[in-house]
Amino acid sequence: MTETFNVAIVEDDLYYSKIVEKAVKNCLEEARSNKLIKDGSFSVQTFQNAADYLSSGFNYKLAILDYHLGGKYGSEDDNGETLLSATKESNPNCKVVLLSSQDRLATVAKLKSKGVDLYLMKNANSIERLQDFILSNLG
Repeated sequence: MTETFNVAIVEDDLYYSKIVEKAVKNCLEEARSNKLIKDGSFSVQTFQNAADYLSSGFNYKLAILDYHLGGKYGSEDDNGETLLSATKESNPNCKVVLLSSQDRLATVAKLKSKGVDLYLMKNANSIERLQDFILSNLG
């Protein structure tokens, strides 16, 4: 049976979501061509809000979550911390990357204690660091 390497991206900024999605797909294509993904199968799903992600079933090996989803959808659950907790509760083996534009050390420490695998500031190096993380966690 083929086991697909499923990735979820939750990002409310459509432009940035497309950048992350393209980077993830390029990284996974490279991994597939180098036979780093078991059976070579992968899937990338993008979500622009917490509600859609929360109803998706959490069948992911990697979840890339925006920390600030803006609360556009009328829910206090529209943040990466809540999504991190829900993901780890439903799928403890899922690797979780949180992307954020804020750099408060207390927030980073709190997220680390809740099980985030990588916290990335949105900057010029974040996409490359994300790709490195993906390649080192394909097993």
